[in-house]
Amino acid sequence: MPDSSLENLSDCTVYIYKDNHVFVHDPNIQINRIPHQFFDIHETRFRGFDPNFIKKFPKIDGEEKEFVIAIYNHWNKYKNSDYVIKSIKQFYQERDLKKSLKITNERREAVRIFCQDHNITKLCHFTQADNLNSILEKGLLGQSHFMEGLSNDKPKINDTIRLDGYPDAISLSISFPNYLMFYKYRCNSDKDWVVLILRSDILWEYDCVFCKENAASNNVRFIDLGDRKDVLALEELFGDFDVTKRSELQIPDWFPTHPQAEVLVFDPIPPNNILEIHFEDIKILSKYSIVGDSLKKYEFWENRDFFYPRTDWRVWKQKQMSMKQDPNNPDVIDYENFPF
Repeated sequence: MPDSSLENLSDCTVYIYKDNHVFVHDPNIQINRIPHQFFDIHETRFRGFDPNFIKKFPKIDGEEKEFVIAIYNHWNKYKNSDYVIKSIKQFYQERDLKKSLKITNERREAVRIFCQDHNITKLCHFTQADNLNSILEKGLLGQSHFMEGLSNDKPKINDTIRLDGYPDAISLSISFPNYLMFYKYRCNSDKDWVVLILRSDILWEYDCVFCKENAASNNVRFIDLGDRKDVLALEELFGDFDVTKRSELQIPDWFPTHPQAEVLVFDPIPPNNILEIHFEDIKILSKYSIVGDSLKKYEFWENRDFFYPRTDWRVWKQKQMSMKQDPNNPDVIDYENFPF
């Protein structure tokens, strides 16, 4: 707050006018015997307004009012315009920060409550098992973190094209892996794979967006990024999808409707968010669970379920087979050769 006394605080009223101009009404000031003078903080001058007109605009109270009155008192004493301009910029910086924090906190709480109501307790991320030691040491990182790294430090990346437009984003699925993409990548690789289970807290504690289907699809990637961060976008993942009624899928409350729905996380995800590591069979589990001290504190599971499709896969196969494939989107899976 500017270093000035807060005299006139109780008598003055502070308004936010159009274009975010701040006006101070000081009833003790009458210039040329004209009542209803309002001091324009931005222009450092008094202006006359009809009081019934100006009272239509919102008032500022509390700490914000104290801040503005301190600037106003300083002007009355020293007539220093540079000081006023510098101080009002500080006022708006702090005001914007508080507004941003309020929005962030409201969004965080709304997402947390939604997850609680739908019993969403875990997120999934599949990756090549060769990446395991690095992930459990450094966490999940965007591609740019490895651009300057040594070649043997670089992870094995599944999607080098990233049609979603965000190569630095970390792709997660809610409750169950995107089995279509997972199957596609495994068909194109002879490597071992793992599924990481992560805390659902990521959805409200980290910067992320919610995509009702594959983030690279034309139905998603042209939606404004800000709109995809809202809790309404998360709710959309659990509603009916086009003509597909969620009720006909008979899936748990914690499964998104579309099997390719995903979350893009723009923050690095530290390893303490990882809860479990799942392998397709005991042979692969044994191969990696004894490698490196960093692995010993994690839970290892043999779990084929995450390497197979969801129980509603036949519904989606039937619908997908009846629709024309998008030739410009290689991330759309053709069910025709799907083996399950």
